[in-house]
Amino acid sequence: MVEFFDCAGGCHIMRLEYDDEEDVFYLCVFGFVHSRIPWRTRFRHIWNILRFGTPYSDHIVFSEETAESLADTIKKDLKSKDNRNGERAYG
Repeated sequence: MVEFFDCAGGCHIMRLEYDDEEDVFYLCVFGFVHSRIPWRTRFRHIWNILRFGTPYSDHIVFSEETAESLADTIKKDLKSKDNRNGERAYG
């Protein structure tokens, strides 16, 4: 499962992926690049893919328990916001 979410500011995309083999969630944020990526950076990405299976070292890895805790925290904060505003803010 891979899901993408837009940044509210419109400048980044968040990617959430569940790896059923390792039973973990990967979270990463991609910024938009408006210029060509230098060859040195491309080779660094290739090297990281060969070593770690991913080109990025900034992935956040959540266990199922941590992912559930994060989701519960977000839901609780949204409910708290709804109660302060007197209306439902999100789906």
